[in-house]
Amino acid sequence: MDKVLTFGKYKGEPVKKIILTHIGYIMWCLSNLTWFKLDTEEQDLYDAVALSILDSDCETIYPKENLKPYIANPSTEPIFGITRNGVIYVKSWAKNSPIVKSIMKYRTIASGHRLDLSGLMNSLNKMFIVSGDDDTVDYDDFFN
Repeated sequence: MDKVLTFGKYKGEPVKKIILTHIGYIMWCLSNLTWFKLDTEEQDLYDAVALSILDSDCETIYPKENLKPYIANPSTEPIFGITRNGVIYVKSWAKNSPIVKSIMKYRTIASGHRLDLSGLMNSLNKMFIVSGDDDTVDYDDFFN
C-alpha cells in the first residue's frame, strides 16, 4: 500500500500520485518540512519525473533548477517524455520499468501497448507555460 499524505491540501492522497500530478508541492514539502522524507520508491519516482522535466524543452512556471537538490540519483535516464505543452508520456523502452509498474494504478488511459498518463497528469500541465501554437500529439508515436 502506498504511503499517503497526512497533511495539507492533498491529505489522504498517495505521495506517488502527488509526485506525478504536482511535483512542485512535493518539492515545497522537501524544502520546507524537515520531517518530510520520501521512501525509496517515491524517491525513484521523484527522480524520474524531475529528470524528465529537466530533460524536456518545456518552460516551467518555476526554475527547473529548483528540482535538482532533491534528485537522489542524477545519472538516471529519464523514463518519461514531456511535450512542449506539458503532456507527459512513458517512453516505450521504459514501459516495463519498476517505476512505471508502481504507478499503473494511477493511470487513466491504457490500451494495447500504450500507457497514456496524460489524463492523470493534467494538473502537471499547470506547471508548464503552454506555447501559443497548437501542439497536437499523436500518442501512437510515443508508445510503439
